[in-house]
Amino acid sequence: MLPQPWQNFAASFFAILLLGSPTFFMGKSQADKPTNSSANLAQKNRGPNGPEPKKSDPRQIAALAADRKVEAERQAAKLKVEENRIASKKAEEARKSEEEYDSNGLILLWKTVKAVETQFLGMEITGTVINRRSKTLSYAQINFSILDESGAQIGSAFANINGLESGARWNFKAQSFNKNGEKFKLSKLSGF
Repeated sequence: MLPQPWQNFAASFFAILLLGSPTFFMGKSQADKPTNSSANLAQKNRGPNGPEPKKSDPRQIAALAADRKVEAERQAAKLKVEENRIASKKAEEARKSEEEYDSNGLILLWKTVKAVETQFLGMEITGTVINRRSKTLSYAQINFSILDESGAQIGSAFANINGLESGARWNFKAQSFNKNGEKFKLSKLSGF
């Protein structure tokens, strides 16, 4: 049997062996490494824009709020620019539709369309069509409905052309043989 001080030492030594002490087996540097505290909590406290400020630091909170406000203003300005671009494009399309009628690359210039009443034949409608297709058209035709005062259709007028080249202008004359025509409207513009 060992003397009392040696018995206490032996008991402590075997307890350390059985229970395991990180400082005894791994050394001080390994034992001091955080296991589940500061490193893991730092990861958990990360926000979408970086680490969250400490709750007690008002300067950091104010700086983060200012950064978020600047980012929100930048996003709002970007959205406004896009909305303006879309509105401008729609306005341009509306203006263009008032000036032009596009039938798959055959363009009727509305400003050039006029109707005159002829002495013997009825109504003559004139205007210009441009071929903006990439090829020459074998045949192109434009048709108008002739209307009376009430808006009822009472006749038609048409004009056609052969061999309309790409980029070419066609100054058409569509003739109606109905003398009672008061108004007209485009019914069809086609080509192949």
